[in-house]
Formats: sequence, C-alpha cells, structure tokens
Amino acid sequence: MTLRWSEDGVAEVADVAELERVLNRVREELGSGSAAPRFVELHNPPHGFMHLGIGAPYTVLSYMAEHEAGPYYVSRGEPGRLADVPEIVAFDYGGHESEFPAASAVTFDEGLSAFLEFAATGRRSTKVGWDQP
Repeated sequence: MTLRWSEDGVAEVADVAELERVLNRVREELGSGSAAPRFVELHNPPHGFMHLGIGAPYTVLSYMAEHEAGPYYVSRGEPGRLADVPEIVAFDYGGHESEFPAASAVTFDEGLSAFLEFAATGRRSTKVGWDQP
C-alpha cells in the first residue's frame, strides 16, 4: 500500500501497524507548524483509494474505486453532532483545496478507524455512513 500526504511525502506501508506509525508521524509534523489541514491518500491495490483529512478535530473521508469509472463516495456525518464545524470543510490536496459540506464531517477517531479498516480489508467501513455525490 502507498500512503501519500504531499508532493514529496510518500511511504510504502506493509500493514496497518506501519500505516499507523507513519500517520502519527505525519500528524505530528503537521501539528508542529501552521500547515492547513490536508488529505492523506492511501492506495490499496486492487481495492482503490481512500482519503482522510488530517490536521483538524474532525475529518472527511473519500473513497474511489481502483478504476476511474468506478464509484466515488464521501463520508456522511450526522448534522449537528459535531461542534465548531464550518459550513464548508476544506482540506489541501495536492496544493488545491478540496471542499465538502459540513454534513460530510465525522469525528477524527471515526474517520481514522474507517481508514485503517480500509487498509486491513480493502472495503469501505460500515461504521461510517457514505454518500455518492
């Protein structure tokens, strides 16, 4: 599996434990500066790609199948459940802002759990709701 968090930030990870170690390091690096929240991307062939927003107290997940024509999904939060979530949630992705409605936000712990489950199983977690925009 390949984890990408910036143009130069790329790591091959063999398993979930290694993925967690790299994610913790990336989150520490982001926390030490004034970097904007960003998406990290996990490519888990042949299952596809999942993105996780890091650097904020909430997150948004997106999933895309391996093939470009495949389905695209975005996490679905529960409206009003999270405090202090802006109307539009944005994460840097490749130097561009990816914007989502607040309804896509879930807690960071829920998002991280779903991200790690995708790494382990190659499937979208059923613990998080999903929408097809």
